[in-house]
Amino acid sequence: MTEDPAPRSLEITCARFQFGGAKQPFIDLADVCLEWTGMANLVAPSGYGKTTLLRLLSGWYDHKDPNVKLQANLSGAGDVRLIGAHAALLPWKTVRQNIRFLTGKEITENDMRARLADVALDPATLDLYPYELSLGMYKRVELIVALLQDPALLLLDEFFSSLDEETRARARLLIEKMRSGRLTLVTAHEKELRNWVGGKSFALHKNARTGTIDRIETV
Repeated sequence: MTEDPAPRSLEITCARFQFGGAKQPFIDLADVCLEWTGMANLVAPSGYGKTTLLRLLSGWYDHKDPNVKLQANLSGAGDVRLIGAHAALLPWKTVRQNIRFLTGKEITENDMRARLADVALDPATLDLYPYELSLGMYKRVELIVALLQDPALLLLDEFFSSLDEETRARARLLIEKMRSGRLTLVTAHEKELRNWVGGKSFALHKNARTGTIDRIETV
């Protein structure tokens, strides 16, 4: 029996999110199909709602909340992994312990050291606690965890903005190596970073009257 092929699209039947007390939904999407492989950009001005949409897709919000609704072919922690501004590592565990616990896999010491080297991190990083990491180090450890988890959809919210040019390039090479034919969706405020990511670009569209995100367009 062969494995099912990796998904080549994000298909949103319904995605709705409304802040408590608001008169109109912040997100109200239906019948959206985004097709791509590799890395693609999600584009919108700062503060427009990109992070809220990515969090909705990743299962961040309580699905029992009546203001939250999502029906998609890829959704939640099982299919989707989000690296964003939040802290995802367990503060009481070392990097080594975080990698093994969060992936749920028996990752060998050699494999962990190899992944650290891929993103220019010293092997001694494995013995550090999250509070001992710089922002760039922290995000690279999060990336290693996410790549080892191998989600159908990886969401990188301003991830590359936290890295310098060299480590950014190395992180990209690792993503391309480990996620060939998979879906990775990237946000970046900087136009030069979006151009560097390349691939397809999907733009959020808001209803001018209600301020609701009601479409995602290929640009």
